[in-house]
Amino acid sequence: IYIWGNPSEAGPERIWGLPVVQNESLTENTGLVGSFEPAWISLFERRGVVIERGFVGTQFTEGKQTIRGSMRAALVVFRPAAFATVTSI
Repeated sequence: IYIWGNPSEAGPERIWGLPVVQNESLTENTGLVGSFEPAWISLFERRGVVIERGFVGTQFTEGKQTIRGSMRAALVVFRPAAFATVTSI
């Protein structure tokens, strides 16, 4: 069992098989833990994912394209006590 995942497989960062999300708004040596069950937290989408592509500047002559993805959503926490900030890690 590997805590950080199988070293021979590339992929998203995981700890104990759970995805790791990096957040620059947390200070160094601080983490957020909690129960991400649908009863405690939910993501409401106002508009689904929109993918757009096109040319910017000289990209057409260079054989390049720009791709942009966006979505509008709100993260609602129904039970704040289900989450905690961990310091000094």
